[in-house]
Amino acid sequence: MTPDEVSLMYGLSKDYLYHLTSERVILFHKPNGKKIFFDKEEVENWLLQNRQDTVEETQQKATLYNLKNKGGVRCRIYIINQRIERP
Repeated sequence: MTPDEVSLMYGLSKDYLYHLTSERVILFHKPNGKKIFFDKEEVENWLLQNRQDTVEETQQKATLYNLKNKGGVRCRIYIINQRIERP
């Protein structure tokens, strides 16, 4: 894909794309040493990196952390018993 195509498809400015390539942040190809091309899958993978957790996922992680690290002996025993009871 050309920078124009990537810009239109994903809403990124060409200037920003050239900045990303000069900083080597995004993968690109220069088959003849001049024109820049992008692989669609590589661009999409780059766009989808750094996934942000939902509020629910963050709350679940916080609860689990608190149970493991700050819950004391009772909470740890509860977690162990819960694992044992599951099939």
